[in-house]
Amino acid sequence: MKNMKNYKIYSVLIALTLILGSCEREVIGEIIDNQNSQQVLSFESTSSDLPIEIDAVGSGQVVVEVSTISSVDRTFNVSVVAEETQAINGSYAVPANVTIPAGAYEGTITITGTDVAGVDVDPLPLVLELTAPAGVVYTNQRTTVNVFQICPIPEDYLVGSYLLVNTISTIGPAFGDFNLGEGNVTLSEGPSPTQRVFRTSFLPVNGGITQDVILNLNCGTIALGNTLFYVANSGIRHIPSTMNTTYDLTDDSEIIVNYIENSRSTNGLAAQESQFVLIKN
Repeated sequence: MKNMKNYKIYSVLIALTLILGSCEREVIGEIIDNQNSQQVLSFESTSSDLPIEIDAVGSGQVVVEVSTISSVDRTFNVSVVAEETQAINGSYAVPANVTIPAGAYEGTITITGTDVAGVDVDPLPLVLELTAPAGVVYTNQRTTVNVFQICPIPEDYLVGSYLLVNTISTIGPAFGDFNLGEGNVTLSEGPSPTQRVFRTSFLPVNGGITQDVILNLNCGTIALGNTLFYVANSGIRHIPSTMNTTYDLTDDSEIIVNYIENSRSTNGLAAQESQFVLIKN
């Protein structure tokens, strides 16, 4: 009798395991049944960069994703959306299609760029669009590739320990504070070889957050490369200026950076052109 009870218990446990396993497969059915589900085609990102070295060439990659898998290669068409593209003719070459290899969920488009007349440090949009056979649906059907000129920066330029000093500021002193936290900061290569990054705080006496500050080195000019916030997504923020300063590849002992402080004129204080200096230790 005892054996019979054990047998019944084991049977129930096995049945529950099968039911739960079946439910799990239903939840992730698009992965389990990844050959027969609806194909969703998408660019991985809505934007990317194509940096072109001055008097030379460059390249950038754009990833295309699909929600299903196949035992054979799949090819989808790629086209340039002419009415939305401002990038200079001849500065880019885009393949006519992208291939998703058999057994894979993504493929890569390699775009080549050439520094022709008209290409500058200011990005110009190259808009791409995916097209596929009937039955395929899209999420990000279009993506924008920013085409711009860059100048090589030596790896050891503007890196290491620097002293940050606020030289022109308004909102910080108005609150008994600093626009950016002063003191020693460490500069390193940023997201791209032509960027430098360091961390500091925004209005540190008043509890502003510590964040990355990105500097763009654009063929002789240096500019703030990102928006800085007092706290996450707050109205008090510093943004890049259009009055950019210059740099000299033979001397990185002192760098001046202009920016617009309090760009939304929060707390009754007008937006102002401001400045900080980085002095090499």
